[in-house]
Formats: sequence, C-alpha cells, structure tokens
Amino acid sequence: MVLWGGVYSLGSVEIEMASGRHKDLKPNNHRRATIRAARSPRPEPVALSRERIVQAALNLIDESGLENFSIREVARLLGVYPTAVYWHISGGRNALLAEVASTTLGDVAPRFVAGDDWAHWIRTLFHRYRDSLRCHPNVAPLLGAQLVSNAGVDPALVERALSALDAAGFQGETLVDAYNAVIAAMLGYVTLELAPLPIDDPYGWAESFERKIRSLSPSEYPHLVANLSRLANRAFIVRWKSGMEAPLAGGFNLYVEALIGGLRCQIASVKPPVVDQTDNNKALETTGSPAQRKRSKRVSTFAASTKTGKSLKGTVRGRSPSHSP
Repeated sequence: MVLWGGVYSLGSVEIEMASGRHKDLKPNNHRRATIRAARSPRPEPVALSRERIVQAALNLIDESGLENFSIREVARLLGVYPTAVYWHISGGRNALLAEVASTTLGDVAPRFVAGDDWAHWIRTLFHRYRDSLRCHPNVAPLLGAQLVSNAGVDPALVERALSALDAAGFQGETLVDAYNAVIAAMLGYVTLELAPLPIDDPYGWAESFERKIRSLSPSEYPHLVANLSRLANRAFIVRWKSGMEAPLAGGFNLYVEALIGGLRCQIASVKPPVVDQTDNNKALETTGSPAQRKRSKRVSTFAASTKTGKSLKGTVRGRSPSHSP
C-alpha cells in the first residue's frame, strides 16, 4: 500500500479519501471512501508441471551451460520457489538432469527389426545423435561425462543396439564389447566436436591461441605448418572455434565408417572356422579303429559321389551300384 497525494494504491484498486465535498460523494458522506475499480484482466497462471520444469531446465542449460545449472535458477525462471520444483521432481538435481538427457535422446535410436541392415542402423543412430546434440550442444558434456545421465536413457536404445549387433553376428562377451564400443564412439566424437569455448574471455582466448598456432616453426613442425590452412578450425586441437560454428562433418562421416568397418573385421575374426570333415575322415581311415576306418571310408565315398552326382544307395548297403534294384 502506497500513499501518494491522498490516494492509497492497492494493486489495481485505488482508494481516494475525500476530505471535503466531492461531486461523486453525497453531502452527508464527506469522509466516505470511493473505490475506483481500475482492474485489468490478468492472465491465468500456467500450471506448473513436470514437462514445464524439464523444458525450463533444458533452456537454462542451452543458454548458460551445464556449469550454471541449478534447481534454484530453474525455479527463478519459472517464477516459483525451489520447493515447487522438488515437489514435481522428487529426485532433485540428479533426477532433473536425467530428464533433460531423456528429452535430448528421445528419438535418437531408430527401430530395428529382423532383416534390417545392422550397419545402416548404426550409421543412422550416429547421425541422429549428432543432429540432436547440435540442437542442444551444452548437453553433450552431460551425456558424455556424467553417469547421472544414464537414468534418463530409454532402455529401448540399449535393446535396439543389442538387437542390431546380435544380427551382425556378435554373441556372448563379444556382444558386450561391441555394444560398449558403439556407445562410446557415439558419445565421444560429438562431445569433442561441440566442446564450448572457455567461459572467461572466450574471444581473447581464441585470438591468443590462433596467434600461437600460426607462429609455429616450420622446421620444428613441418607437417603441421604445411597443412595448417586445411587443419585450422577443421581439426581437433588445431581449432579455436566450437563445432557449432565450424562443424567437423567430414571427420565424423569417416569416423562412423571406420567403426562399422572395424566391427565387420571383428565379426570375421570371431566366427568359428568351418571344419572340413573330409580331412577328418581321411585321418580316421589310417589311424582309427577298424570300425572307424570302415565308417569313414563309407562317408568319404558318399561325399565324393555326392559331388559328382552319383547314387550311393548300393554302395552304402555294401553292394555296387550295378547290383542295385
């Protein structure tokens, strides 16, 4: 309530105290207050929900980075007390970060059904992940370096990745190894590519680092200096711009294909070799027991005749084909 010139202000309602006659007041009511309604329609407040809180948290990370994230700041953006956020997100900060991870990874993993090309599935997964993180680059460190994000990952992503690798031929322990390689590769490149500039004096740092790189001695770093025009801001370490400003798409495509090629080589190396039974039978013909030698001789004869299209009906019965009915 503020008193100014005989007018008490109560929000949108003003009360004017009349000390004498007033044209709007009756003569015998000199001290009566006149309430003048100056109300304007107020918008209905939007109900607080889990979805609104998660979106506010994601917006905060997009604008200020993961290092400036806090429940208190999320509450401030929503215009509520922190306790209201905790009421909807009972797990607090960790649970809210997990929800942010879930939102970011929502449509990353494509479906995989029997008969699908596993290599195409992995290629699609990687590109979808990179596209999603380019919309929210400040979330990359959360997914790539904090275990808390695991709670927000849809188990469908794990199931589909395992299905694709199983279809590729990975089983048992090699399936686990291949899965770890795929997930680590998916997270790693994009996290590095989208690494942000330093918070303190980013432009000054960029200028200083560029001068340092361009002043390198060609006698000491001949290959680096000779290729500097190609490497500058297009290669890891030799850059002073984030991947959002200078994408590293060419290296990413090669990276994905290298992973798929490596998985193919691994599959070929773990598949059991096909045993030639003919060689085993020949060995038994000379070293086995009389029964084994007789049996292996029949099998070898059957295999040889199968290749030439001859019938072994009579031979298997101990008679020559000419005596067969």
